[in-house]
Amino acid sequence: MKKCIRGLSRSLRLVNKVCNKIIPLVAVIIVNWNGLNLTKKCVDSSMKLSYPSYKVIVVDNGSRLNEAKLLREIYGQSIRVLRVEVNRGYAAGANYGIKYALNEFPAVRYFLVSNNDVAFEPDYLDKIIKFMEKSPHAGIVSGKIMLMGAKDVIYSVGQKYNLKTGFVKNIGFGIQNSKEEYKRPFEIDFVPGVAFVIKREVIE
Repeated sequence: MKKCIRGLSRSLRLVNKVCNKIIPLVAVIIVNWNGLNLTKKCVDSSMKLSYPSYKVIVVDNGSRLNEAKLLREIYGQSIRVLRVEVNRGYAAGANYGIKYALNEFPAVRYFLVSNNDVAFEPDYLDKIIKFMEKSPHAGIVSGKIMLMGAKDVIYSVGQKYNLKTGFVKNIGFGIQNSKEEYKRPFEIDFVPGVAFVIKREVIE
C-alpha cells in the first residue's frame, strides 16, 4: 500500500546565517527491495524536502536485479546507494543504513527511516526536526501518514498496543484529515515503520 507523508568540521557543519543556529544534519534512510519504481518516487520526493541539511541513503536489500546499480546510474553522486546481497528484512536494512551514516557523516543528529512506498511533503522534516529540537523527551517521532490515493484520508497517526489481545492497530486509520485531535503532537505506543525520525542519542 502506497502512502503519503504530509559541521564539527567545515564540510559537515551547516550554519544558519540568519539566526546563527547550527542546523542538525539528518540522514534519510530509504530501504528498497525489488521496488525500483516506488523507490525512485520516494527518492524524488526526498530530494524536494525543504529542510536544508540532510543526506539521502538508499539501502538495496538484496533485490533480484541489483537495483542498487540502476539507482546509481539514475542519481549519480546526489545520493548514496548501498547494496546488501541478502535480504534480511526491513529492520536489518535500516540498521545497515544507519551504521553507514554514523561512520560516513560524524555530525549526523537524526535519522529519517522510511519504507520505499512513501512520498514526503516538502516541509516534513522542517516540522519534525523543529518539534524534536524543542522536545528533549521525544526520541522517536512520526508524522501524519496519509493514503496515497486519498490524501485527505489518514492511514496512521501512530500505533496503539492492546495489552489484552496483543494486537497493534493504526490510530486514525480511514478517518478524514479534518479531525482536530490529530492536528497536534501526542504520545503514542509505537511509531509506524512506514517512516519515522529517531534521535542519534536513542540509537547510541
